[in-house]
Order: sequence, then C-alpha cells, then structure tokens
Amino acid sequence: MITPPPITPPFGLTTEQLIEHHRRATNYARFRIADGGSREYDEEDHQRIEEFDPPRMLLEIRQEIADAINYLVGLDLQLGRWQRRIEEIPT
Repeated sequence: MITPPPITPPFGLTTEQLIEHHRRATNYARFRIADGGSREYDEEDHQRIEEFDPPRMLLEIRQEIADAINYLVGLDLQLGRWQRRIEEIPT
C-alpha cells in the first residue's frame, strides 16, 4: 500500500493553517526517508548519501530535477485535457 502525501487544504489559508500543512508535508518527507529511503540508502552504520562527493551529489540532484520535469510534463498533459473538457461545458 502506498502512503499518500497530505491532503491539500482549500483556498484561503490562515498563517496557522499554512504552518500546519507545512508540518504535514515535512512529516511526509520524513516518512519517505523511513520507508523507501531506508531500503535505498541505509547502510546500517551510515546513510549512503553521506558517501556522496560533490560530483555525485550534483548528479543526484540533476536526476531529481529530470524526474520533476517529467512529472511536470505529465501534469501539463492532464491540465490541458482538463482545460479542454472544462471549455466544452456550456455556460
């Protein structure tokens, strides 16, 4: 079972509500370390990320950026399709 990220609150947040959503988002990030991250990076006496020299860290970051770009392109595809559907709805 995949644990989903926190539910996005509706528009009109107070500062306290934004802080609470931030807390939930960072809790989810920590969960990702404990879950999949531990299987990928835990070396029992250290974390694999501690071994990364600057070139490796830059490579890892660039790979994450590439993944984010791919997800954004997928999201753009969906948004464009949703927009077309919405525009087809008679007003």
